[in-house]
Amino acid sequence: MIDIFLNFRVNLLFNSVNVIPDTPTIAKVLELFKDEEFIPSTIYEIGPEGQKPRVRMSSTDNKWNIVFLQRNVTIEYVCGPADSRIGVIDDFLTKAEKIAEKIFRYLGQKSNRLALIVHALSKEM
Repeated sequence: MIDIFLNFRVNLLFNSVNVIPDTPTIAKVLELFKDEEFIPSTIYEIGPEGQKPRVRMSSTDNKWNIVFLQRNVTIEYVCGPADSRIGVIDDFLTKAEKIAEKIFRYLGQKSNRLALIVHALSKEM
């Protein structure tokens, strides 16, 4: 039995190399996620070409994060103590699906693969 959910993550695997942190891209992504009130920022992705800045969108409380990496987009929800109830993963998947639909429309492509990752703690048996 799961006692505490730490985070949920959906990885949408496709080419998002063109989502770079420049003014036109940030403006489009801000408009795309205006209902969720995400704030833009950047992270650095380390690859064969060295460090490259990438777009990251976060909720004001940092519980929701969207990271546009070169080969995938990660949608993450960081859980808290109140998120250990039954059904919290269903709530996450519902919102992640809406976010993914917006991303697919924005990029004009579909994912060829996706992954759901759940980090949780459970009592020692």
